[in-house]
Amino acid sequence: MTVLMVLVVTISACSRKGAATPESNSATAVPTTAQPVGWQCDLTVEGNSISLPNGRQVVLHGANLPTLTAMEGSGYKWEARLSDLANMNARVVRLAVSVKELTPTFVPAKVVPFVREANNRGMIVILSWDAIITDPIDAMVDDAEDWVRLEIDYLNNNTGVWFDVYDGMKDVPITRQKSIAQRLVDVARGYRSKNVILVNNPAWLFEPSGEVNTLLNGSNIVYGLNTGAVSTLTLNINNVGDEAPFMITRWGNATSPLSVDVEYLKKIGIGTLAAGDLVDSPNMPLYLADWWKLKAVKWESCKK
Repeated sequence: MTVLMVLVVTISACSRKGAATPESNSATAVPTTAQPVGWQCDLTVEGNSISLPNGRQVVLHGANLPTLTAMEGSGYKWEARLSDLANMNARVVRLAVSVKELTPTFVPAKVVPFVREANNRGMIVILSWDAIITDPIDAMVDDAEDWVRLEIDYLNNNTGVWFDVYDGMKDVPITRQKSIAQRLVDVARGYRSKNVILVNNPAWLFEPSGEVNTLLNGSNIVYGLNTGAVSTLTLNINNVGDEAPFMITRWGNATSPLSVDVEYLKKIGIGTLAAGDLVDSPNMPLYLADWWKLKAVKWESCKK
């Protein structure tokens, strides 16, 4: 049985080939998508927590999903997966988007219907550019900028959508990692985007130098970490877990039972948690659904 992974300073003149960039998208004219039907909650980052408009802090649980292309080619379509996850009380899904998928029509024709369906079922969508930034760094960062702008073109300020700017970095100097992450955040904010931004593997936060280990500038930023075991150690360094919200973007695998991870993760006090792996079939573990039910956010009462 296979296992599925569960849950910017200047604008470059270089664009990803085929990426859609409407002329109306500028720092002074940005599209704003309709509020999702599933809830009317503007989530905001406050300290190390995610908060509802009424001030209540929440922890979000859900799952990572493969690319739309992969799901469309499988026997388990994305519509069925969203239905199953919603019935299991998931409140967030993280959708991988491959560079190979990014044609001019991919986001409006494929991603937007997925987002609409997930939102209508009460789930936030984290759109995750499934790419590791490596050499040539500058070209990859240009691609990442294009990805951020493409998301904003169609999903700006939809509170049911978070922007995940990259999956990680490899062989990039620590200080350069920080500057790249800041550049991508600034691109989004330059277009007046208030969407929550997920920044994965912020290695600079755990450096000993006080000149390096600072948070990025800007609001509504969540930091992503891989696996629960790494996270506990990481969050204790420099007390960074007290300063910003973190989410575990992956956990569980074919050799480590989900039940073990679930019990482990229950003990981690972080602001936002997206559950890691689920079995790639409709027969998902009932204990996972039971756990999500206990933690499910009731969107309809968020302003009370």
